[in-house]
Amino acid sequence: MKKTRLTFYVLVFLGLLVLWKLSVIESGIDQLQVFKEALELHRDKLHLTEQQVILLHELEADKHKNFPIVYCITPTYWRYVQKAELTRISQTLQLVPNIHWIVVEDAAEKSDLVRNLIEDSRLIVTHLVAQTAPYEKVKDKNPKARRHRGVEQRNAGLRWLRDNLVAGKDKGVVYFMDDDNTYSVKLFDEIAKVKRVGAWPVGLVGGLNAEFPIVDKATGEQ
Repeated sequence: MKKTRLTFYVLVFLGLLVLWKLSVIESGIDQLQVFKEALELHRDKLHLTEQQVILLHELEADKHKNFPIVYCITPTYWRYVQKAELTRISQTLQLVPNIHWIVVEDAAEKSDLVRNLIEDSRLIVTHLVAQTAPYEKVKDKNPKARRHRGVEQRNAGLRWLRDNLVAGKDKGVVYFMDDDNTYSVKLFDEIAKVKRVGAWPVGLVGGLNAEFPIVDKATGEQ
């Protein structure tokens, strides 16, 4: 009797799941997040099986199948707030589908701090190192004559992409994501639209309220 009742509840659950899926397809309304929250709230009462949880994850993956892979290249270096900065970035990326995080340390060897943080993030991560060479002495007193911080690390990330992706086959968007900035998850909806090159306003940069490209609507040039 108990087994029959459990089978009945499972069939009812699966039936409701199918009806919900059909309603989403017909209406075009995205209710996946609402559905997930309801499941989490009543998980104990529903007694979801492992197969049902897998089915839910497959539905979520199907929702994001057209979302391109975003390769986020993040240079990082040791300082007291490094772990806090990387934790903030990693938790933002956990909210975004199809992310491949490329973390490049400015160091001779990979640190345990970064390695452990990456393992805890449960993200798809490539961990690299690329040490910045000491600045050469330049006669020009203009600070712009020096190389910008993070160049070696970003180049290392780009080299990894060239060496490991197949041109024309592996598609995605590359985004330089510094670890001392704060990012809205809405930004990644804009990144997903990029076909060749994308640019958008950035707030609070170098003492400025905003920094943004100016585009000629007639020519499309910056």
